[in-house]
Amino acid sequence: MKQVQAKIFLSEERGHFESDWFRTCNTFNFGAYTNQYKAPFETLYGFNEDTLAAVKQTSVEVPQNAVVVVIPLAGKIACITSTGEVLLRAGEACLVSVYKGTTVTFQNPLVKETVSYLHIWVAAKHDQHNNAQQLAGFYLRQQPGILCKIFDHKSVVLSIGLFNGRSEGVYTSGSSGNVFAFVLRGAFEVQNRLLHAGDGLAFWKVQEVEFEALCNHAIIVLAEIS
Repeated sequence: MKQVQAKIFLSEERGHFESDWFRTCNTFNFGAYTNQYKAPFETLYGFNEDTLAAVKQTSVEVPQNAVVVVIPLAGKIACITSTGEVLLRAGEACLVSVYKGTTVTFQNPLVKETVSYLHIWVAAKHDQHNNAQQLAGFYLRQQPGILCKIFDHKSVVLSIGLFNGRSEGVYTSGSSGNVFAFVLRGAFEVQNRLLHAGDGLAFWKVQEVEFEALCNHAIIVLAEIS
């Protein structure tokens, strides 16, 4: 296998903050979390896995122009920005342009249940008039063994897939070749590196990313950064 430049980000080394109603795990420096070894991967500067209690909300001040991808993992989450509000359920995702100095609010609309979700931040230059949200749905249980492309945006191409044990996949990159792989559930071998849930692996200038699921119902997310 051709050797490529790569860097691993282990789950247990993520930034972590927890209160009685909120928990966040940060793969890269984000908000109050800073670590000299957790610098952004090219323009990908936020990859966060959060848990939010019933009827609670949390806000993030936008440090630079960006696109944000929000993916509920369980329950429902409302994403509120200057462009409006969108309510998402598990199996749905949104991508929205946000601007420096504005605020993104995540709100749990459920009155009894805790929700969990990903929010992924990619630095971008925007036309101030081009601020429409993009919505997408994906049905992993109906399409096991297939890598589903959720968004194909000029700043990020995002894919997700559910794979059973020993099933394999290949992601072919575009012109940038900068790909970040994140294991959401289970375990994978990615380019001969073992990754468990919460682990990430960044690749620079790679043509293909090969992976193999090591257990049933394993889920992987791949983000190609332009």
